[in-house]
Amino acid sequence: MELRPDDLEEVLSRAQELAEAIEASDRHVALRAARRAVENDPMSMETFHRFDAIGRRVSEAAMAGEEPDHQDRAELDEIAMDARSDPALWELLRCQADYVEMILVVDQTLFRSAPRMGRRLS
Repeated sequence: MELRPDDLEEVLSRAQELAEAIEASDRHVALRAARRAVENDPMSMETFHRFDAIGRRVSEAAMAGEEPDHQDRAELDEIAMDARSDPALWELLRCQADYVEMILVVDQTLFRSAPRMGRRLS
């Protein structure tokens, strides 16, 4: 089934409204503020970049079905301890988790509202 131009405009209009609602949400506002706080603190930024880099390596290893190496895990543990002692970074991580939770709920709501789209063809 093809969307008629007026259907497409309506869907895109509602998608824009959803994007604006997400951007205005308390979770997004808190995430932006937490990001600014970390960006304004060089030590927090350094820890964040280390955490991000090692987290990516560990995730890539896991996605490839490999165990992260001992050094990566030890470094990740060390960085996690540094993050816990950094209030700005800890708040950023908390806000990121809250934001991701909201986006997952939005995604689940969209999926449930269009159940036939998720079914396999028989």
